[in-house]
Amino acid sequence: MKSYHKDVMKNLPEIIRLHLKPSRRLSWFIDATHLTGAAMLLWLETLEASLLILVVPVLVSWYLWRKTLVRLEGRGAVRQIEWLPEGEWILYDGQAVPQSAKLLGNSTVWSWIVVLGFSTGTFKRRYVILPGDNADADQVRRLRVRLRLQRTRKDSE
Repeated sequence: MKSYHKDVMKNLPEIIRLHLKPSRRLSWFIDATHLTGAAMLLWLETLEASLLILVVPVLVSWYLWRKTLVRLEGRGAVRQIEWLPEGEWILYDGQAVPQSAKLLGNSTVWSWIVVLGFSTGTFKRRYVILPGDNADADQVRRLRVRLRLQRTRKDSE
């Protein structure tokens, strides 16, 4: 089994490169969750007036997540990802500045979404959410397969 995974990993593309673009699915999800939370706080406001102040952080969070993850603007936005054959990750921001990153263990791979957590230094984290409509579908599929094979290989060792 171990040799099979090594052979498969050798045949994978040398570099997986994802050019990210704005995502409608991610936009809908962030809008729905944040606006539902704000609506619930406004509804609860009839019960407790002091809860109204919690609407502001929810709306600020909504704005920042849309700016960074959906519109791909701002300091924390990642516009391109590269996974090199050696296992090294490189993230590019809006100004195409490369930054070396380490994939965190809390990254998740499902058939409908990939959530990647990266460490870019001490206490610096960046997250990339790939619902499938914000990058080339074939490259996202290859990324999912390679991540699953890598996780399987680590589990078998």
